[in-house]
Amino acid sequence: PTRRSSDLWGTVPLQVPFFGSTTVLTVFGGRIVPDSLVLIIFVIVLALALHVWYKYSLSGLASIAVAVDRVAAQLRGINVRRRSIVAFAMGGAIAGLAGILVAPQTFAISNLGDAIGLTAFIAFALGGTGSLLGATIGGLAVGVIEQEVARYVGSLYTNSFLYVILLLILLVMPNGLFGRTTVRAI
Repeated sequence: PTRRSSDLWGTVPLQVPFFGSTTVLTVFGGRIVPDSLVLIIFVIVLALALHVWYKYSLSGLASIAVAVDRVAAQLRGINVRRRSIVAFAMGGAIAGLAGILVAPQTFAISNLGDAIGLTAFIAFALGGTGSLLGATIGGLAVGVIEQEVARYVGSLYTNSFLYVILLLILLVMPNGLFGRTTVRAI
């Protein structure tokens, strides 16, 4: 007989413990668990660090040039292959670190990446393509929308509301809230 993966791993999602304190904190009159606070601080610091790197370093500017137009960047003397490897490595490192911080807020289940990836895409589309600030604000907006829908309507409807918002954004503002329309001259 063939074994199913649920027979091997089980059907109960596993909780991932937080590496720090689990005492609930009071911040600005509201209550928050330390793993959420650490994740919020991580996102803010990461967004600021990436903004400074992209805006003020030659390496960051070269990475943007490669992302916008690989051929033009190569013609300007930028090593496109090296930039691509650096971008891939940075993305993997950031995803690994973020995974350690997100894991205590989620459960260890096999299809979690699909749900997080789809939510991230909605945040990206809402914030705007090509805008780091827009993606950050889009992520914050998606988180607030999810929480408010879960609170007032029910947690079963959060994805439905997000899909409706995604459709509205794509219909009304295809570049998102902070995205720009660019015209490429050939």
